[in-house]
Amino acid sequence: MPSRTVTALRTLANDPGFCRVEVADRRFGPLRRDDAERLGIGPGTRWTTALERRVEALIAVAVARRVALAALARSSISRERLAERLGARGHAAEAIRTALDQLVDDGWLDEARAALERAEVLSRRQAMTVPLLAARLEAEGFGRHAAPAARQAIGDEPDLERALRSARHASLRRRGDAAVARHLARLGFDSDTIELTMERIGRRTDSTRELA
Repeated sequence: MPSRTVTALRTLANDPGFCRVEVADRRFGPLRRDDAERLGIGPGTRWTTALERRVEALIAVAVARRVALAALARSSISRERLAERLGARGHAAEAIRTALDQLVDDGWLDEARAALERAEVLSRRQAMTVPLLAARLEAEGFGRHAAPAARQAIGDEPDLERALRSARHASLRRRGDAAVARHLARLGFDSDTIELTMERIGRRTDSTRELA
């Protein structure tokens, strides 16, 4: 590469934490300003092949980070699921790992907090048992945070109270006795809880035999 120098370092109007590096007729970015400062990049800096490669690697991280932040702003998500989404969009594995490490260090990616937020969303949608909620969180990649989040989201509310809520909702949708019982079973409630719930809402308890 012929000897070249940086002609300008321009801050992004929509995000002052990022900039673009201009080298003659070429532009590189978005690059985090702190990365540019750490590399000593500014007008007049000699632009070498090694520096260009380093900048391109940092840009890949910056782009992955911005996409990850956008995903986190939309919903609570595990690091595992976030990495899968970034990979599916073509981001390099090393850029993904570094970007997610940065988000953890900066407090944007907190899996314990995200697991609890996700558990609260799921438990509001359906009054399931703690083990089933934990299993769903596990399936979404929350790992060791799944069980504690499930317990905290559901709290001390008895299984019977949650089963009654769910059964009444199913009854409003005019489901038959067997359908209500199967619905409760899918939510993780045991046969004793289901039978007592059916009695409380005035449904046939022999419908629970079909679950055996």
